[in-house]
Formats: sequence, C-alpha cells, structure tokens
Amino acid sequence: MTATVRTIKPRAGVLGSLRVQGAWWYWLVPVALGLGAFYIRAVGLRTANEVFIDELTYVDLARDVADGYLPNLNGELFFLHPPGWFLVTGLVVKAFGLTGSAIEVVYQLRWLNAVLGALVVVLAYLITRRVNNAAAATLVAVVLAFDPFVLRMDSRVMMETPTTALLMAGWLVLLPAVRHSAPWRPVVAGLLFGCAVLVKDIGFVLAVVPLLLALVWRRTLAPRLVLVAAGATIVPYAIYLVFLLLGGHLGDWWTAKSLGLGRMAGLVQISGFNAPNAPNLGSRLVEEVGRFGTSYVLILLCLLAGVGASFSASAPRRLIGLIALVSGALGVYAAFIGTLEEQFGYYVVVPSALALAVVAVESVERGLLNRKLVVGVAVAFAALTAVLGLSARLVTDDAYRRVDAWLTKNVPPGTKVGLTGVTAEFAYLPRTGYGVWPSLESLAKHDAEYVVTQRRSLRDGYGYAAPELLDWLSRNALPVYSAGGPTGEQTTVWQLSTYRTAKAVRTGERIPPVNGPHE
Repeated sequence: MTATVRTIKPRAGVLGSLRVQGAWWYWLVPVALGLGAFYIRAVGLRTANEVFIDELTYVDLARDVADGYLPNLNGELFFLHPPGWFLVTGLVVKAFGLTGSAIEVVYQLRWLNAVLGALVVVLAYLITRRVNNAAAATLVAVVLAFDPFVLRMDSRVMMETPTTALLMAGWLVLLPAVRHSAPWRPVVAGLLFGCAVLVKDIGFVLAVVPLLLALVWRRTLAPRLVLVAAGATIVPYAIYLVFLLLGGHLGDWWTAKSLGLGRMAGLVQISGFNAPNAPNLGSRLVEEVGRFGTSYVLILLCLLAGVGASFSASAPRRLIGLIALVSGALGVYAAFIGTLEEQFGYYVVVPSALALAVVAVESVERGLLNRKLVVGVAVAFAALTAVLGLSARLVTDDAYRRVDAWLTKNVPPGTKVGLTGVTAEFAYLPRTGYGVWPSLESLAKHDAEYVVTQRRSLRDGYGYAAPELLDWLSRNALPVYSAGGPTGEQTTVWQLSTYRTAKAVRTGERIPPVNGPHE
C-alpha cells in the first residue's frame, strides 16, 4: 500500500519566484552556480589551507591502490575506512600519472575535491528548488558556495565531500518518489547511498536512519520505498565484505572496524576534541569565530531546523527535516560523547542549510514571519557568509609547502633533519637524512643539523615533541626559515649546533617527547 501524503504548494513570491521555460533555462542557474562555486574553490587551492595529516595519509593509501595493492599504512592493511575514496583517488593518480612527494600529490588531488564540492552546491540547489522555489534554492547554493568551513573541507583531500555528494545525489533521486511511484528511483538512490557508505561508514547512519524515521514519522515515506532504498544501500558494502572474505581479511576488517565503532560511540578517545590532552573545544570555537562564524550558526541551528522542517505538511519537506535532524543529533552526540573531529561538521552544515530554507519558506507561507524580514535576514546571512568565505580564500596558510620548498632548495641531500610532528613526518618522509626525532636526546643521537617545528601543534599537544623544546630551541638554535599561517602559527626550520645539543643531553636536559616515537 502506498502512503497518502498531503503537500503544500509554495506560494509565488515566497523568497521570490522564478518562472522559467525550457530545459536549457532550467539548468542554466545551477550550472552557473556550480561554475562559480568551483572558481571560488580554485582560488587559493594551493595556498589557503594548510596541508592536513589525514589528506597526506589518504594520498599514501591511494598510491597503494594505484599500484594494484590493498590500502596499507606502515606495512599493515588499512581497514579503518572503507576503500571507496582510495579507489577513486587511486584511479586519478594512475590516470593522470601523479608523481612526487606526498605533499605534492596532495595539492594535485585537491582539484578533485574542488569539483565534488562544486557538485554539492549544485545538488543543494536542485534539492531546495524541488521542495521550495528557485530563489530560496539560489540563496542556499550561495551560502554553501561561500561557507568558509565547507570551503576548507572542499579544498582538502578529505572523505566528507565525496560522501556528502553521494548522499545528496541519492536524496535528489528519491525525492520525486515520495509523491509518485517510480520503481527505479529508490533502487538508484539506495545504490548512491551505498557508495557513500563505501567512502565512509558514517554514511550508513546519515542515509538509513532518516529512511527509517521517514517510515514511522507521519507516513513521510511508503514502506516499499524505504525497504527498497535501504536494501540497495547495503549492496556496495556487501560486495566489499565478500571480497574481504574471499581474501581472508574479514577478521582484520572486524578488528579495525571495532576500533572505529568504539571511537564513534566515544568508548575510545584517541583523536578529536574529546581525547585526552586535546585543545579545549570552547576556547577553540571562540578563537575561530571570526573565520567560521556563519558556519557555527548553521551547525548550532541544524537540529532545531530539522525538528521544525519535520513537522511540515509536505512529505518532501519533512524528509529534508529528518535528514537534518539526524545530522544535527549526531553532531550533538559527537560533541558531548563521541569522537568529535573538525571535519565532522561538514555533515551538519550542508543539511542545516537545506532545512533552514524549508523552515524559512514555511514560516512565510503560514504567516508566522514577515516575508521582507525573512528575505532580509537570508540575504544578509548569505552576504556575511560570502565575506567570510572570500576572506578564507585570500589568506596564506601553506607553511608546510613553503618549508618544503625552502628545504629542497637550501638543504643538501643527506643532511640530518629532525621532524617533531606527525604532519611533517607524512609530508617529508621518506627522505635521506630525515627522521622523526622529537626529543633533544634523539636529535643529539642522530647529529641533527636542522629541526622542523610547528608552534601551534606542539603547544596544543598534537605534535610529538614537548612544548618545552620550542623554548630550548629559541635559546640555543638559529631560526633560518619561518612560515606563518593561522593553522600552525609559525612553522620554523632551526639550525642546530650539534655541540650544544650533545652538551645539553650530557647535562640531563633531554626534553622527552609527549606523543609518538620515543627514540
């Protein structure tokens, strides 16, 4: 039996209305918005965002796939994340012959995420236009095109962008089936959801839980649609598990996945803001509000917007509300209990923008809010987002890349260079003479002539070396090159006196590391 749903036809003039004729005009606006979003991401793609440890790791895993191997990290098979993203990036590495150091390949692969990020903007426009109107859709697209947090994730080789793109493509395909029976739509939508899960496991929660809620909440989706879509969602990952079973790797997969589930549930805290010795989340938010203020508004309002939209009389709008409700609730859980990492906010910002558009349009349609007030607030918010987004693109935040160029030009091959942080380790190794030597004792042991430090990561406990090493270097070493940026503050190359380093160790001043290698 197909569920009966009641819909509200948006009034003309609610946040504006565009009457268009012909397929070419129908696609003109989203294509223009997509090209604009891509251009914004292209600006500062190499300079606006410091290289991040995760994208360096993903590049190494992609290279394994490009060479025909299963993803492995430090000689061990990597099953913490599914292989979808590594398959895609590995194919790009192979097809375009991307070579060089990990940091060089990162900057080349960032173009892929820029394209996918622009696609997210287009999908957001199409979804919002389907449930609201073209003007509201345009405002949503503009916000997501310029949102500084979304821009940062779209400008890195991260999994959040492709996962969200696949999820949104699935919702766009499914939405018309909410009101009209189309047997192929839930199948295609479910397969898109399944591909999102194959990129990152969290996609399962973000796809299937809204489907299940839509089944029981005010008959938003018919049981047949939910059953077919959820069943198709499982297919891509099931194929992956069969492959692991045939290869004898299912036990290793479960070991890694158990750790991942423990981190998601908050039972294991080894990274993120809830981990021991991690920076305080509140102080970090205050510190970054000038850069990501509008993003924080979207994150904070996601759950409320989801609840509001889920009470709509329109089934497609309720579905958007349920999507935002699940994303917002998951964000709240991660913040207070689970493993909260910065990139997780991407899954909250995007559905929040969609749900807020639904709430705004319905508030005007029902006479709850004045149309001019809603339009004024929406336009002002989009304008402020654009200002913050453009500011984010124009900043220089590529210290590791500049340090890499300086080392290549000024330090002869074979020179002993000590690294003190995990990002530097993945960015610069393997190189002859380089090593992870985060303590004064290890620097002396290897006769290091230079050492690379990043002030913020060491100060906040994200590096290997103790913060006290910076104090010792400032008194006993020569800073020969330094690159600044909002992410790391100062990334510095220090020239060491092997005599002073050895003397300090002999007198008991070893300054042991706080994380990682304890050589």
